[in-house]
Amino acid sequence: MSQNKLSLWVHLVWGVKNRQPLITNTVKPILYERMFQIASDKNYQISEIDGYTDHIHLLVLLNPMHSISGIVKDFKGLTSTWLNQQKITDTYFEWQDGYGAFTVSSFMVERVRNYIKNQELHHKDADFEGEMEYLKRLGDKLTV
Repeated sequence: MSQNKLSLWVHLVWGVKNRQPLITNTVKPILYERMFQIASDKNYQISEIDGYTDHIHLLVLLNPMHSISGIVKDFKGLTSTWLNQQKITDTYFEWQDGYGAFTVSSFMVERVRNYIKNQELHHKDADFEGEMEYLKRLGDKLTV
C-alpha cells in the first residue's frame, strides 16, 4: 500500500470549572463558533460539537500530526482566554483541569454524533459524572 489510510476518531469531553452552568443558550453559539474558528486555524477537524450548561462534547477526526492533549489544550486555553477578553459571560470563565477522551470506531461515528446532538435529552436523567461513567462503560463494551 503506497498511501496511509487513517480513520482516527476521538470523542472529547470536559467541563466548566466547579460545574458552573456558564454555557447558556446565549453563550453556546458564540463558544461553538469560536471552537470552529480554532479548528480551522489549527487544522483540526470537528465533526460534531454540543454540550450542556456545564460541559462540552466534541467529535474530532484526528490528524496523526496532532496529539489529543495538544488539541484539548488549544481548545480549552484559547476559548477561555477569548471568552474572558470578550466578556461573553457574566463571571470569569474557566474549564476544569481534566478531560475525557474516548476512541470511536469508524463504524460508530454516526452513533456518537447522534449522542452528542442529544445532550439536552441525556441530561434529563444523568449528571456530568454519570455521563462520564456511562461513556467509559460504553467504550469498554463496544468492539467491532
